[in-house]
Amino acid sequence: MRNKKKGDPVQHELILGRRGSGKSTLLRRIQIEIDEQPDLAEKYIAINLAEEQNAIYRLSDLWFEVLEELSIRFKKNPDLRTFDSFENNQAYTRYLYGKIHHLLQEVGKRAVLLLDNLDRILENFSDDAHLLRETLLNYPDIQIIGGSTRMNEHFWRYDQPFYDFFRRHRLEGLSFDEIHLLLNHWAVEMDLPLLHDYALRHRGRIEAIRILTDGLPRALQYFIQVLLHDSDLYGFDYLKKVMDKATPLYQERLNNLTAPQRKIVQEIAFIWEASPTKTLVEKCRMESKLIASFLKQLDHFGIVETIPTGKKNHLYRLAERFFNMWLIVTQGNPDQKRRAKYLTLFLEGWYDAQELRDLARQHLGDLQSGKLSYDKAMVLSKGLSQSRFISVKDRDALINYTLELDPEGAGDCELPRKFSEISAEGEMYFRQGQFGKALDVLNEIENEEDGIKFNLQGLCYYGLHRWEEAETYFLNAREKGHVGALYNLAVLYANQGKSAEAETCFLQAIEKGSVSALNDLAVLYANQGKSAEAETCFLQAIEKGNLDALYNLANLYADQGKSAQAETYYLQAIEKGDAGALNNLA
Repeated sequence: MRNKKKGDPVQHELILGRRGSGKSTLLRRIQIEIDEQPDLAEKYIAINLAEEQNAIYRLSDLWFEVLEELSIRFKKNPDLRTFDSFENNQAYTRYLYGKIHHLLQEVGKRAVLLLDNLDRILENFSDDAHLLRETLLNYPDIQIIGGSTRMNEHFWRYDQPFYDFFRRHRLEGLSFDEIHLLLNHWAVEMDLPLLHDYALRHRGRIEAIRILTDGLPRALQYFIQVLLHDSDLYGFDYLKKVMDKATPLYQERLNNLTAPQRKIVQEIAFIWEASPTKTLVEKCRMESKLIASFLKQLDHFGIVETIPTGKKNHLYRLAERFFNMWLIVTQGNPDQKRRAKYLTLFLEGWYDAQELRDLARQHLGDLQSGKLSYDKAMVLSKGLSQSRFISVKDRDALINYTLELDPEGAGDCELPRKFSEISAEGEMYFRQGQFGKALDVLNEIENEEDGIKFNLQGLCYYGLHRWEEAETYFLNAREKGHVGALYNLAVLYANQGKSAEAETCFLQAIEKGSVSALNDLAVLYANQGKSAEAETCFLQAIEKGNLDALYNLANLYADQGKSAQAETYYLQAIEKGDAGALNNLA
């Protein structure tokens, strides 16, 4: 806008974003910038019709409001003809714009028209849309900057007047880094030292809010209000306090819907996942055609989001995740509320590893001391036991101590099975060669810190001869520090003929203390003809108690013609019960 000269073509803008993403605030900020910056105020006048938009349903209404605003701002009092003096509304509309054009030409400025909910305005202009496009193309007096929650057909259908007419800008949710910058800015501007580096100190809390709210600034604003007044709250209690701030807004949103629409919205929220119409028919107990009609209306309102599937039946979910969470917490039954608690606890721990480990240790201490009731203990125990930052040992301890609080099983137990039970069942299927069943059992383990689950899954895929999947899971386990996965990955590479990769993994496993890796690396060297390196590794493995290395070293010496040394190690292997050594010695 600063670089535009008088008479240059006008580029109209469209700001797209969900409810609460900051569209209205951005339009207001543009207005303030134009009003307060001398170089912009010299060329433009900003008109923001936020309050008057509800009364606009024809293009003539829009031009009338714009003309009134300009008359007030420029202290003009144009003498207007009455509506009934014109043949039709279109003639009256052209007349009003002529007055606007004359007034702007007189003052030498261009009007920047800031319109929130532009999609709704254009829908009202069905009869005037072509006239509006014609006016905007022929007269560079007005630049429109509009906000919209969605790209409706007015903007993307080629047979519509405003197809490809607006340049689009999408407002995404705030990222963690953006929230960090924003809080630090507020800390300085509002003299609130509590906010400085708050995001870095409490990453889990920030990430839980960011993910559940899609990073929408409006919800972040509620969060800051709670932070400043209730900074001692934690986890779910903290989130619920934020929701209390949002209740007036969301309650009004519900009140503006019809009873059937409210029913559909609530059932979508309680289902939690994106769902087809068939599921909603069962939950709402309504006819399919009726639900489809209501879903179309709710999508139009920006409350429900339609997810195309490429087939006839689409999926539907609430467009705003925080609204979904608010409905579960404030309107849902106890089970639905518990699910929300678990999700929040899980997310918070997911992004704040050390804080979560500290919380787990504290919770274990409280469980051991008997300070907690079963109901209170179960919520946190489940949230912690599902975290990727908790070891399987701590997971089982959390579950054990929690179950001890309810010895008769009277509570509504939703705790997961212990890792020891799951792994024992999985290993049973593994030994029987039922690798598919073993994988199904292992998938009961949601997350864990040690990489044990990934390593066991890798072994199952190895048994199924699905090498790529086996490699992926061994690599995932290695990332979590599982030494056995290093060894298994090396064996996989060796069997695939990837000697360099196998050697690297064997060496890494040896560095972590794996004796079996010493023996297998020696075998790899022997197969490559590196006899000296093989001999060294076999001797180190024997020294550390690996029995297979005795037999393998004897074979190495035999292949080299060193009969005396071969005999010595065959005899030692026989003493340890190796039948193969007895056969070779004979």
